Amino acid sequence: MPDAATWEADADTDVEIARQVLGERIGQYETEGGPHRFIQAYGLVRDIPPFSTEIGAAWQVVEHLRDRGFLVRVIEHPEASRHDSEHRRAWLDRRAECLVEQHVRGVRRRAGHAYAGTAALAICRAALATVNAQK
Repeated sequence: MPDAATWEADADTDVEIARQVLGERIGQYETEGGPHRFIQAYGLVRDIPPFSTEIGAAWQVVEHLRDRGFLVRVIEHPEASRHDSEHRRAWLDRRAECLVEQHVRGVRRRAGHAYAGTAALAICRAALATVNAQK
């Protein structure tokens, strides 16, 4: 399994969020443009939401983790937090942060953590890190 920091905002990440984090069953069929993947559940078929690129879809992941007892923090860092010595391009790649924590017997434990250029991708990376740490 790739490191969470290497996941990009694309359909592959969306599929892994649906499969690994949300526990969905994924189907696919071939098209001229390549494989089309979708969620199969209870006899229904639906498209995989763009979790890694749209904050509304990514928020479903936050709610899913929260409903399972995790504390999820999503942080957008202002440009004022960039250090003068840090290149702007490097800062843009980590301006959004997502931290997933779990409380066990009064002890707070980090379950997943990730940076990205967008909040949606940071949420996806942290969620994938969380489920991979649980294995």
